[in-house]
Amino acid sequence: MNIKKSPSKLQLKTLLDHYQKRRYNDAETLALTITQNFPNHQFAWKVLGAVLGQTGRKSEAVDANQTAVALFPQDAEAHYNLGNTLKELGRLDEAAASYKQAIALKSDFAEAHYNLGIALQELGRLDEAAASYKQAIALKADYAEVHSNLGNTLKLLGRLDEAVDSYTQAIALKPDYAEAHYNLGIALQELGRLDEAAASYTQAIALKSDLAEAHNNLGITLQELGRLEEAEASYKQAIALKPDYVEAHSKLGDTLQELGRLDEAEASCRQAITLKPDFALAHYGLSKIFYIMGNEDLALKSIMQANSIESKSKEYKLMLSFIEARKSHKENEATVGDTINPGALTGLISNPLVINRLVEAELITSLYEMNSIQLDKTKRVGLLPAGKIDARFGNGLVSPDFNLFEDARSIIQK
Repeated sequence: MNIKKSPSKLQLKTLLDHYQKRRYNDAETLALTITQNFPNHQFAWKVLGAVLGQTGRKSEAVDANQTAVALFPQDAEAHYNLGNTLKELGRLDEAAASYKQAIALKSDFAEAHYNLGIALQELGRLDEAAASYKQAIALKADYAEVHSNLGNTLKLLGRLDEAVDSYTQAIALKPDYAEAHYNLGIALQELGRLDEAAASYTQAIALKSDLAEAHNNLGITLQELGRLEEAEASYKQAIALKPDYVEAHSKLGDTLQELGRLDEAEASCRQAITLKPDFALAHYGLSKIFYIMGNEDLALKSIMQANSIESKSKEYKLMLSFIEARKSHKENEATVGDTINPGALTGLISNPLVINRLVEAELITSLYEMNSIQLDKTKRVGLLPAGKIDARFGNGLVSPDFNLFEDARSIIQK
């Protein structure tokens, strides 16, 4: 009696054909039949694991893939498939181990190096992840996704110029790679190359118009460039695509505040807080709006809320100190009488706290053109005529006659 020890070639061909043509129900039915009749036939277990993974049954897929590995430990692809399923389940250390085993069996397995990089990146082992991506690129130089992921890792490592190079390479290989354009925009924005960043975000949006994050980041960049109306439009588009986009609501509030549309700005910040009550940035934005409106009590309440959420923020502490000092000054003024000109502080009302501000090129030029003297060459106390002293010390450049703000240049006066 002739007992068959393996399925027929036709069965195996049919099984593979079902899987490749995504007829997953047929593939699963045939794979189960083969594994029941021939439990030691590894190929059927591999296909079954792949089918279970594709249909969302990850835990069952792990079991099938582990069986395939146990039946043929020298199969690099089986280890790789197991790694993919473990990664999708969030079992990253085990996934990394499976990818490493696949690579040990097949050192030129570019996909295994790439996916190992992804697992290591998610584990926070960034230097190792970068090394894995670079190895994948060495094996498969035209792998656009690897270049892009390498860029992500380099960006996280703070190596922004290298990240830009990686994203640029990914785009050269795959010009319609929207995510690479978007991530290039982030790196350029962090480098302060704002016009280029805006162009990258715009290109990402042209390729993938529903990329809400790109619309939001474009808005941030345009706001930093002073193009406030365009920034407003970008934030509103991000919100239209993603109504619960907390950051976009908050940034829209900032932009509307800068445009002087305070009621709308308040509504945007309140919407952000409704969506995320502990979003400190929205409370901070609201405090600025209330201060400009002249309601220092509500401004103080909002900035105290922001400070309590993010107690380590120097920006929030500074704003809190400013508003408290302003309130204290007004209370003392009311008690003692109007002995101080209140107009002395009103110049701050339009924007009570400017942390980051572009310096005018004209101002820089003017400062360099002014007469100056080395600080260590100024006359010391006691060496000048009566009533004339210069107590400045150090080794920098100074104005020789204390007339910086008396200079006739209009930019200095401005």
